[in-house]
Amino acid sequence: MHLHAVFESILIYMNFALRTVAFFLPVAVGITALASVSYLQEQQMLRGGANEPQRTIAYHALAQLTAGALPSIVATSTTPVAIESDPSTFLMATDDNGIPLSGTGYLNGVLPSLPGGIFDVARSNGIDELTWQPETGVREAIVVLKAPGGFVVTGRSLRYTELEENKLTERAAVGWVGEMLAILIASLLAAYLSLRFKR
Repeated sequence: MHLHAVFESILIYMNFALRTVAFFLPVAVGITALASVSYLQEQQMLRGGANEPQRTIAYHALAQLTAGALPSIVATSTTPVAIESDPSTFLMATDDNGIPLSGTGYLNGVLPSLPGGIFDVARSNGIDELTWQPETGVREAIVVLKAPGGFVVTGRSLRYTELEENKLTERAAVGWVGEMLAILIASLLAAYLSLRFKR
């Protein structure tokens, strides 16, 4: 008789656990999928916004070069930027091979050379937007435009954007955990009530 009661109790707990999982799993998967899509959209908006004001500056410089202005004048009209430490936007003009001619962005005291593949894309499409990491700890959001006789390059540190992305990730993680706990509690309650009314 005692074994029968124990066996019955085990069956009740197993039934309870299975019902809890049945209530929890589909809702949790759906909420996770929605949260993931929302997170990716916000993350892409943040990263896309990191290319401003570079686009505006690059197109302004392109208009000046197209109108006949000299690269040395266009690309040195603002304060010099030490790329490795200053998050400000910089501007640079290169020749058609991507070799820097003049600019305001300096990496360790010299105008930096970008990988040739960047210019191949800009030469084909007219524009290239990417993340450039010239050295450890230095990440720049770069916009490259094809210009007469060369290219216009603008960039700005991703430091602020990456801090915002970290905050977004933390908020998303906390929100997801809270949602999962709420769904679990609701599933436990639903499983309990379904068994109670069934009995």
